[in-house]
Amino acid sequence: MSTPIGARKLYRQVADAILASIESGEYARGSRLPSQATRNAAITAVIEHLWDIRDKSPLCAKMLDRARSAGVKPRISEHRRILAALRKHDPQAACNAMRNHLGRVIDGLLAATEFDAVDSARRKAVTKRHEYTRRLAI
Repeated sequence: MSTPIGARKLYRQVADAILASIESGEYARGSRLPSQATRNAAITAVIEHLWDIRDKSPLCAKMLDRARSAGVKPRISEHRRILAALRKHDPQAACNAMRNHLGRVIDGLLAATEFDAVDSARRKAVTKRHEYTRRLAI
């Protein structure tokens, strides 16, 4: 499929901006660029709304802090695969790449927060053990 020069140039500008923003740590900005590039107000509004919900969620902020502390970082290679599929106008490949990326994000967040759950359960078990020991000593 032939792509007009203007479209190729726009794609390259958006792709470069996305990767640069993600590499510099401005992940949210980079993730918003594809919707803005569609020049579709409805798509952009939905994506902005989802990011707004994410940005205002204390639970999400805590999970992201835990993930960053555990060394979970955006993988540029995953973003490149998504962009490559979009460039080829291959919606199935783009969908698969995005699903794989989001799956990895979810796995990373769960792995990073799993420590908190295990630690909390361990503290509760120690507390119960001390309580039972105290009761038996009476």
